[in-house]
Amino acid sequence: STHGIDYARVVRSGYRGYEKMNAMFDGQLHHERLPGHRQLDWTTFSGHTKSLSVTPQPTHPGYKAFEQALRQYFDRYAEEGILTMPTTCWINAGRFRANAL
Repeated sequence: STHGIDYARVVRSGYRGYEKMNAMFDGQLHHERLPGHRQLDWTTFSGHTKSLSVTPQPTHPGYKAFEQALRQYFDRYAEEGILTMPTTCWINAGRFRANAL
């Protein structure tokens, strides 16, 4: 988003954690991806989005433009006041190596 706060630094830096996971586990690491969806009304969608760490705060100069873009997005893609958003749940399971901790 052009309205977010330093998305690349704040969020993408966390993705590198997966690179270290295999070294922490004893040879077998299971990954599972569960697709789904959420159905959100405007209040829930707006509240959820505004709670994200990359969202500008109300005092930020870009907040008003962000809020307008958020409403436009909702109005464009919602059907009968409900926005259906795809979700993905990632499950990782394994046994820690004895010396990993």
